[in-house]
Amino acid sequence: MRIATASLILMAGSLGSRLLGLIREQVIAALYGRTRETDLFTAAARVPTTLYDLLVGGVVTAALVPVITNYLEENPREGSRLISTLLILVAGLLAAVTLLLWLSAVPLAEFILPGYSPEDRALAGQLLRLMAPVLPCLSLGGLLAGISVARRQFIFPSLGAAVLNLIFALSAVVFRPVGVGALAISFTVGAVAHGLWQAGGLRGLKLRPEFDPSHPGLRKILRLYVPVFLGLLVSTAGVAFDTYLASFTGAGDLTAMRFATNIIQFAIGFVGGSIGLAALPTLSRQAAAETTRADYEATLTAMVRWVWLLTWGIAVIMLVLRRPLVGLLFERGQFGLADTDRTALALLAYLPGLPAAALDQQLIYAFYARQNTVTPVLVGVSAVGLYAVTAVALLGPLGMPGLALANSVQWVAHAAVMVWLARPLLGNGLKPLGEAAGRGFAAGVAAGAVAAGLSALTPPVLPGRTAAYLWEVGAGGGAGLAVYWLVLYLLGTPEADLVKTRIRALLGRVIKLTD
Repeated sequence: MRIATASLILMAGSLGSRLLGLIREQVIAALYGRTRETDLFTAAARVPTTLYDLLVGGVVTAALVPVITNYLEENPREGSRLISTLLILVAGLLAAVTLLLWLSAVPLAEFILPGYSPEDRALAGQLLRLMAPVLPCLSLGGLLAGISVARRQFIFPSLGAAVLNLIFALSAVVFRPVGVGALAISFTVGAVAHGLWQAGGLRGLKLRPEFDPSHPGLRKILRLYVPVFLGLLVSTAGVAFDTYLASFTGAGDLTAMRFATNIIQFAIGFVGGSIGLAALPTLSRQAAAETTRADYEATLTAMVRWVWLLTWGIAVIMLVLRRPLVGLLFERGQFGLADTDRTALALLAYLPGLPAAALDQQLIYAFYARQNTVTPVLVGVSAVGLYAVTAVALLGPLGMPGLALANSVQWVAHAAVMVWLARPLLGNGLKPLGEAAGRGFAAGVAAGAVAAGLSALTPPVLPGRTAAYLWEVGAGGGAGLAVYWLVLYLLGTPEADLVKTRIRALLGRVIKLTD
């Protein structure tokens, strides 16, 4: 029940954050379109966000939450000392790395964007310098969010991205006269707001300015994080290589990939991220107690089934309705019909990997909860190598869609290997997982057919393309998802039965209130 409540809080926060993230992208699309300049901003913005993933993002779920959770359970005083030490250590490290990033901004831009002109690379370097403060703000905010999760305080972590996206979108409108530099300024202002917001999660935690570099908890976190750091180095190289290749595909393609990726990440973060992050403290506690091995297997199996069933249905509907979905979200202002077509093509190539990527998150969390960071890292390194080979092979014949499809190949291969390696952790859960996959596939076929049928029956009297897009996505998508869960229910899927029970209870409350 605790995991379910935490998941709902995080999913609600994630929904708000992702919706605001889409609004942020809509503002970018409407004001700036899909252009060479938005490509340069996208490439430059990848640098601080990738460094955040490398320095802090990975350590939060891989090591910080499991270790701090156990300390706060067993010895709260030592847990507070560990948190204080971490904050001081990370702040010092970030100050040095941020200065280095500012100094090396132009050479970095020249390195990752060889397909652009010297003038374009110089502009990308200037944008990167404007965004250098994003790194410390995101990183300290991520660290504070991880501490809140370890304390089972989910409100601040759930809304952090919403704060960033809201401030970013508003600032992009305010600073529009500055040109594309407004996007870099807006990202920085949003990151500052994000860091300040996450600081609110420390309320009630009795911290003193203590620094103990020999703390055993710090050594444990570092020991768990070293394999993750090495793996993320390889992933960082993969991101840089992706940007490098995309610089040769044509003006606007990096931006099309950006918009398509944000749609994909909406689904992954809303479902997979919320459920996995909510369950991580519980999984960590169950993994530490051998007497609760059956509870650990049951928790993990439930996570995996829910994530698969939720993301598979969403992926099928998005696949069928990809073009009206992109048009509805972005086609306005400077973003035209050709931009919609190009972004929908990128989305088509990304979508096969969506359910695999969300499922993969849960299995990675399962290994992290058992304080095993080596296995996911080794699989991740191999997957990046597979991506590099596939991307090079597909770039020539397919261009930009080939890079997106290479990402899907990477995600599917990574998830398949992780499922195989997680067999001992799932125990008897492999059979229920196979049943969920089979039923999800059958329900997805029915849902896709209904969504495609209603989409094709768009009334001709609708005023303009936006209204037609709204009909296709609203009517087709809504009916498709309803059919998906109806088929799952008819096939005897427990999750669908639970959804029916919750809907019935909600309707009962509504009827009671209206009486």
